[in-house]
Amino acid sequence: MFGWTLLTLALAAKPSAEQLEAEWVAVQHLELDTERYRIVQQPIEVHDGPVTLTLTSGVMVPVFSGHFANDRKADRKAKADAWKQGSYVMSDGDTEDDREFVGFVFTAAKGTYSVNFPERAQGMVWATHQVRDLHADAHDWRHVAHGEAWTGPIGEGLVLSIDPELQRKFLGPSTPDIEPDPFDIVVYGEKPRPGALLRAKTIFQARRQLWTEVQLAPGRWMAQDRLAEVRGLGDESGAHGLIEFRTETELGKMGFTATTQPKGLRWLSLLIDERGELDPRKRSILTVLDRDTVSEPVIAPLSGQVFDVDEFGVPRATTRIVGDQAQVRIVAVPRASDIPVTFEADLRLTATGGPMQWFALSLPRAGDRLNFTVKGATLVDGTSVLSHVSNVTFDRSFQLTGPVDPNDERLDNTNTLDPNQDRTAQFQYDQAKQPKISQNDPYLRRDEARITIALPKPLADGESVVIHVEWRDIWPYGNMEVTPYGFMDLIPGTGMQRVFPRPEGTTAVNPWRFNIVAMTPSDRPLVFALPGDEVSQREEDGWRIQTAKGGVHPGAFTEVAASAWKPRFAPAAAGMPAIDTYVSNPKEGVVLASQFRQISNFYQGYLPPYPWPRQVIFEAPSELSEYHWLAGHNLTQVMRTSVMDATARGKFSEQIDPAKLFAHSVARHWWGQLVQFPHAEDFWMSESLSESFACAYLDAIHGGCDALLDRYADNWERFDSTPTPRASLTQAYSGQPNQGAVVYDYGTYVMHRMLKGRIGNQAYHQALDLLAREHAYQSVTTEHLKNYFSLTSGQDLADFFDFWVYAGFVPRQIRLVWSSDAGTVSGEVTTDLPFGTFDVQVVVDGAPIWVTVVDGVGQLEVPTKQPVQEVLLDPNRLTLTSRRIVNRR
Repeated sequence: MFGWTLLTLALAAKPSAEQLEAEWVAVQHLELDTERYRIVQQPIEVHDGPVTLTLTSGVMVPVFSGHFANDRKADRKAKADAWKQGSYVMSDGDTEDDREFVGFVFTAAKGTYSVNFPERAQGMVWATHQVRDLHADAHDWRHVAHGEAWTGPIGEGLVLSIDPELQRKFLGPSTPDIEPDPFDIVVYGEKPRPGALLRAKTIFQARRQLWTEVQLAPGRWMAQDRLAEVRGLGDESGAHGLIEFRTETELGKMGFTATTQPKGLRWLSLLIDERGELDPRKRSILTVLDRDTVSEPVIAPLSGQVFDVDEFGVPRATTRIVGDQAQVRIVAVPRASDIPVTFEADLRLTATGGPMQWFALSLPRAGDRLNFTVKGATLVDGTSVLSHVSNVTFDRSFQLTGPVDPNDERLDNTNTLDPNQDRTAQFQYDQAKQPKISQNDPYLRRDEARITIALPKPLADGESVVIHVEWRDIWPYGNMEVTPYGFMDLIPGTGMQRVFPRPEGTTAVNPWRFNIVAMTPSDRPLVFALPGDEVSQREEDGWRIQTAKGGVHPGAFTEVAASAWKPRFAPAAAGMPAIDTYVSNPKEGVVLASQFRQISNFYQGYLPPYPWPRQVIFEAPSELSEYHWLAGHNLTQVMRTSVMDATARGKFSEQIDPAKLFAHSVARHWWGQLVQFPHAEDFWMSESLSESFACAYLDAIHGGCDALLDRYADNWERFDSTPTPRASLTQAYSGQPNQGAVVYDYGTYVMHRMLKGRIGNQAYHQALDLLAREHAYQSVTTEHLKNYFSLTSGQDLADFFDFWVYAGFVPRQIRLVWSSDAGTVSGEVTTDLPFGTFDVQVVVDGAPIWVTVVDGVGQLEVPTKQPVQEVLLDPNRLTLTSRRIVNRR
């Protein structure tokens, strides 16, 4: 990332919480200053990650973070001139006098961009998209498909960073200052053409509005970087940056449905985040960030530069905060249609790769109404620190109050950070400023509140902090069965609910060692289904108190559910855990426990044993607000039939085979719990592999897996339009609207039929068993999976994973043209895909042969001893395509 310089903020070395808060609020402000433009007279190059911009002419207009005290349009210029002449001096502690150069907008420019896709498959994906969907010449894009740079002209864009080199580039080589000052700008060169400065202002306002709508926060990034630098963290703290540019060529639709290509998707954004807050897997993300034809924001990731990996092959940010231990207290009082819930949580978090002064937590929410009460944070020695609440999409209040008890026995005293004064402050979020929300935004967190934690002194690598937070929420509460006679009330209940805050900048799912205390009134028929290895229940002072502990191994998806169930408990049996069932009919609980044992016994024939001493099965609706089908940490959710969301959306859920769904949920305890997939790009494995095992189980019981896979293939082979939907598994959770079809249908088919059909049943299951045993309770990436399949099969599967897993383009057609003479069958296989390598099976008189297709063409040549009567193309559907065409010459 860019280098560092000492900023000229008048800040105390050890600021009070009040000073830190005032600084934080002030320097988040970004503003364009059209009075200090620069003309590009000599070529200027800006480079970071996979992107290089070169400007040969144009106008550069500076962007500042912060502002002058009492900054009004009428006296900005006078204050700027006073600053330049040295007669304007910031008063000590006046934290609004903190304007600092952080970037520039360029317009009316001539220059070029160059993009090298860091991920192998992405160049092929981008080039294929240009040729197949946008009708570009394949010759012009072949070099991109094979790893060379993608280049083009640019005329406008912007760059944000506190990099001092960026400042020097803006000031230009003619500036005589040894330490250039952006407030000392002397405008030189020809005047900009009419409208150039106005265009720069328009660009900046439009981009800032778009950032707000997709909830990117460059102002917050610049504020964090500036304050961290002032406190001496330097390069070790990590840094953010943003490079955006409008290309001169049509990017075209980067979506995944066959719709008319929108015009104007021309802006590319390189989001640079050394902290790993945007994506814990990547230090930079290249995206299309623009608006579609109906002015909806579109943010479609194209590629990214992965962080260095740890000893397990998991990418890691340079600085991050990792959850270690968590304790949550839940108080729930049911009402007719919802459950008001109050939470308290103590979280022990540890810095890795420090030092770290800023980090963030996302508090969960479930209902349509939100009211958080946030108590401040303390260090392990009891020092109170500031919590600043931001990025909340509802109009509510946030209260900050005192510290956690430093004598809590769960904490230690390894830190010796300087103490700070307690403080109380009230923050309001203005609903009128609530940003417009796009349903397909991959960075959207409209169901969470983000708490920024500012520490008075950086945490070093391995040092810990304890956060105590409180919040309140409303859970929807109801379950209605759809019958031929209308709606019938079932037992009220909730689905799984998140209860632990999530540290941002680590992983999509934080595994915890945890304790849960759940309290409900004794006179109300409300029972919690809790995760954990040990559980207990007692009555005390009119409250039913349930406790759970999960400390043997960190538990992912540590969620809870609540209802008026009639619990039933079955002791552990040989090779099987104890099973607690929370359902309305206890007899059904017996059946479910038996089914769980049967399914688990089948899976244990291919995988390690079920990893926990206890399993909880509970009955709940599937579509009440944020409820979702998950196998949480040793919890499995089941549904009796289709349900209607009676308290939220009022929408019927899709009919799902309950047997397959239950088998899938049980498999999730291996694929998602025992083996964890915390990054969004790798989470597809949890669903696709669980669906693969569910399919195998159903086939062993009563058959039907092949029919199910054929149906999945039909879903992806019916398309014959432009653009063809992409099915990238690693991009499935990055805003694709057909996410479910990708990870359940396409992913299962690619793994269970296509890959297993190539490497064989034994190599397939041996790889998964080894992976689960050698990486139990660890994070696993897509590269791990590829390497294990390659190991057990003895095949190089890089092309297979690049084409079908990373890229996910389904050929519209594959054509075989063949001929035969006395001793040879020869032919050519072609496809509409211009780039990429995949193989397809050709069967010559019953003998299968694999033909490798490279950049749209593959050759077939088979010696024969007798005339050939029949040649078939992919008769077993081991390669997805909309059409298989065979012609004989």
